[in-house]
Amino acid sequence: MINKIKVCILGNETINDTIEWEIAVSKRSKEIDWKVINLCAWDWLEKIKDGNFDLFLAKPPGITQRFKQLYDERLYILKTELGIKVYPTLKEVLIYENKRFLSFWLAANNIPHPCTWIFYNKEEALKFINGYNTYPIVGKINIGASGKGIQFLNNYKEAFNYIQKSFSKRGCEK
Repeated sequence: MINKIKVCILGNETINDTIEWEIAVSKRSKEIDWKVINLCAWDWLEKIKDGNFDLFLAKPPGITQRFKQLYDERLYILKTELGIKVYPTLKEVLIYENKRFLSFWLAANNIPHPCTWIFYNKEEALKFINGYNTYPIVGKINIGASGKGIQFLNNYKEAFNYIQKSFSKRGCEK
């Protein structure tokens, strides 16, 4: 009798988002036992600790900042605190659908990429556009797939309004 590899597919807040992983491991059912555990659920850690898995397959979310951050934090705990093997790697998941992280990572590794400005302070952003005159500028929210949260800013007024909205309680995501 062959000892099967025990695989855990780490789901996210989107139902059926792990279907590709499920199909892939199902094709190897003679060698692999598998289970989906929602990494965004309240009891995620207990289920993972009780599972005695050999390998974890991640399916990070890319729709909302809230669930992306939650998933990344929990994956960090699995990798760094519990020493669990995860594919794709933690670094790859951190980069996935995170425009801020990706831009910093590309710059740190001297990889050519579009010029990117990231502002955490409204006054700093306003000061930047007061001295900037090459339009259009592309405004983007940090997390969002398939063009979600992208806006072309064609002039100073549009950039100003975008900054006002970005730093409001509502933000640009909604």
